Amino acid sequence: MNKIFTLLILCVLCVFCAIGFTACENTDKNEIEYTEGLDFYPLTDGTYSVKVGTAIYLEDIIIPPTYQGKAVTIIAEEGFKDCDKLVNLTISDNITKIEENAFKDCSALKNITFGRNVKTFYQNIFDGCTTLTSISVNEFNHTFSSQDGILYNKNFKCIAYVPLAISGKITLSDAITEITAEQFANRKNITAINIPNGVESIGRKAFENCSSLVNLSIPNSLTNIEQDALDGCENLDYYNYDNCMYLGNETNPYIILCHAKSRDINYCTIHNGTKFIWNCAFNFCRNLTSIIIPDSITHIGTAAFRECKNLTSITIPNSVTTIGQDAFYYCDGLITATIGDHVEKIDNSAFAYCKNLKNITIGGVKIIDIYAFENCINLENVTIYNDLISIEKQAFLNCSNLTNISIPDST
Repeated sequence: MNKIFTLLILCVLCVFCAIGFTACENTDKNEIEYTEGLDFYPLTDGTYSVKVGTAIYLEDIIIPPTYQGKAVTIIAEEGFKDCDKLVNLTISDNITKIEENAFKDCSALKNITFGRNVKTFYQNIFDGCTTLTSISVNEFNHTFSSQDGILYNKNFKCIAYVPLAISGKITLSDAITEITAEQFANRKNITAINIPNGVESIGRKAFENCSSLVNLSIPNSLTNIEQDALDGCENLDYYNYDNCMYLGNETNPYIILCHAKSRDINYCTIHNGTKFIWNCAFNFCRNLTSIIIPDSITHIGTAAFRECKNLTSITIPNSVTTIGQDAFYYCDGLITATIGDHVEKIDNSAFAYCKNLKNITIGGVKIIDIYAFENCINLENVTIYNDLISIEKQAFLNCSNLTNISIPDST
């Protein structure tokens, strides 16, 4: 009986040992295996920076939080440059700063995860990362967040970085208020972008060379878009209205008048929901005889009506604040121009070579730029009522028949 009891105890002990060993094995398997072969360099504050070292040929790298008991806090300048085998990179929680060109030309890198303490990085760290599709961020990071692979600041109000190889339809954070210069430039795999209502400004070259972009939703809130923001977006799908092609959104498809349907048009009614007449919108529409600009328009772009030689008169409403460079250049059929009360600037050569222009009435303008009315050889009268700050040199160069300029007394 005692032997049987002893055997039972031994069996129970074996079972517990087996369970214990299994638990130990499972714990080991769940531990993070940090990458070996990385190089570490001491910093003056007692922490370390890291470079790739002999791990340069690995596809997956996990940077450890410590080295020899000290925190690893910086990814060094060019630290992982030219790691053309690297696909996935995880940055540990102790890293606070990523130096210049840290991941330059990591041409196979697809995914990167920021730890909870990354605070600063240089914009050029991802130069040449042509396959990067997604940036993830630890949820406890106090500086950055991510959504659908795009890196934002913590409150999602600013876009910090858009991966070069991000693709498909992009829905941006509802909290953003602007898209800055070159933010989506050369992201050639994006097919659609929904810009949320609340965005007021789109910067220079913001979507330059987004060659696969078809659907671009422009919000009602937009008040400024730079003239080259859409350069190279050759496949955009437009809304069509009365001989013109527009960009907008489902509730107002007509926010930006992008271009005439054809250069052969002789009339056009601009939709009264339009804010912007885009650069070169009616450029060389030489059969266009008349056009009514509605009081929803705020911006007339560069060369918008350049060489519309059969236009005889133009009335620019009070809503317009900017008249771009060359906007009415060489409209030599133009006889009269009436400009509204709130123009900030009549830009360089805006009405240059309008050789038959005789009379100009301007309700209010702050700056008349250089060459604005150059070679308007039949111009006789210019009347400006309000707000004038400056007439730049040669604004009326070679206006040989100009006999009267009436300007506000306070100027």
